[in-house]
Amino acid sequence: MNVPAGANNHPKRQPIQPIQPLALPTRPAFWGLVFALFLSLFLLALRAPNTYAQAAEPALVLDPAEAQAGAVVLVNGSGFGAGGVKLTLFWDGAEVAVHSMTMSDTFTIPFAVPVDAIPGDHQIDVCTGNPCGTTALDKKAGAIFRVTGAMPYFSNTIGYVYNTDKSLVVGFSDLLAPLGFTLVPVALADVAATDFGAFDLVIVGSDTGSGAQWGNPDQVAVLNKAARIVGVGKGGHAFLGKLGLTIGAPNGALFTGNAVEFSDSRLTSVRTPYDFSTLVRNQQPASLFGRAVGGVALDLTTLPA
Repeated sequence: MNVPAGANNHPKRQPIQPIQPLALPTRPAFWGLVFALFLSLFLLALRAPNTYAQAAEPALVLDPAEAQAGAVVLVNGSGFGAGGVKLTLFWDGAEVAVHSMTMSDTFTIPFAVPVDAIPGDHQIDVCTGNPCGTTALDKKAGAIFRVTGAMPYFSNTIGYVYNTDKSLVVGFSDLLAPLGFTLVPVALADVAATDFGAFDLVIVGSDTGSGAQWGNPDQVAVLNKAARIVGVGKGGHAFLGKLGLTIGAPNGALFTGNAVEFSDSRLTSVRTPYDFSTLVRNQQPASLFGRAVGGVALDLTTLPA
């Protein structure tokens, strides 16, 4: 079909409709509800704890929370700051120990319950700083520990064989006397003339010998008549070697340290008279000496049966 020149061949355009305004409710009740909802959300946001800005409060957890007097308890703390400070530990309000905190806001302190603690509830507190509260930034927390029973008390007599170091005699006497034990020192030179049947236990001191050297055959024969013998350090190791025992010289290797790790919490020596079972369960070493002393390490898997 022929279209005349100048004719408009576009389809007819529809007129543009004007945009209608958004219809919002005009009732006051509606806007009151919107405002109340917004205000509630705002207040809720203000009340929500800011876990990033607020530091945790200091707290103590005791493991175990109850035990008999003399037991070793792990005092676990958290929220005490960035670390690197002194920690002061209190038992019923009295300062009993000071420890150094590592660069962390948590710590674990082995604490021996006083041997004279009476059954009942007692307060354990830890604070940063020594003295406690030296600065305004010092932190403190406490927990209740229950003593379930008195420390075991004994009436046995123990002989302690030494050579020249009488300070070891005094140290063992101070350790055992509060438990009722009577410690009788026996000089190495007097061993052959001593009746060891009078003792319930004999401790062979660390200064009595070393390696293949320990006394003479007569001294060894007399001491071997004792009912029970405990060898301590190099001297005890040397004496047990004279008896031909696997745990004696020349087996083992000498070392220096102040702590041991027990392998089995069911051992009587782990629970009586001091209860170290919590340390065993948590694979923590037990500090037995205030300073490093000589000891002997034995690998029983490599020794003959």
